[in-house]
Amino acid sequence: MAYGEQGKFDEAITHYQKVLQIDPNHVEAHNNLGVVYLKKGKLDEALSEYKKTLEIKPDYAKGHFNLGYIYHRKRNLEEAIAAFLRALKIQPNYAEAHYNLAAIYYEKQEFRSAIQHLDQAVKLGKNADPKFLKHLKPYR
Repeated sequence: MAYGEQGKFDEAITHYQKVLQIDPNHVEAHNNLGVVYLKKGKLDEALSEYKKTLEIKPDYAKGHFNLGYIYHRKRNLEEAIAAFLRALKIQPNYAEAHYNLAAIYYEKQEFRSAIQHLDQAVKLGKNADPKFLKHLKPYR
């Protein structure tokens, strides 16, 4: 994903589209194209690419995670939760999925679940935002 990392999003899009012309089932190309669309603020296009990753490879934890991330950004919290939980079912030690679930549960004021997932994320090596820890402290 060198183009995308350099901020050359249009070049990255062209590159991944060429890869997908050769191999329409290239999971990483769909995923990376979704990442570039996300960085450009094109959430619907990113969502479409992430869904394609899962059509090709339903047990792709990163695809479920990315889908959850987009749903969270779009404020569709229930869909986001479901996607993050699917990612965790496939990859139970997915620290970022636990962390994102903690954030959503905090937003929903489901503090017990937020703390559970935050603690698991930290246990798995995720550095928690100190402000987030401070906000949850009264509910421990």
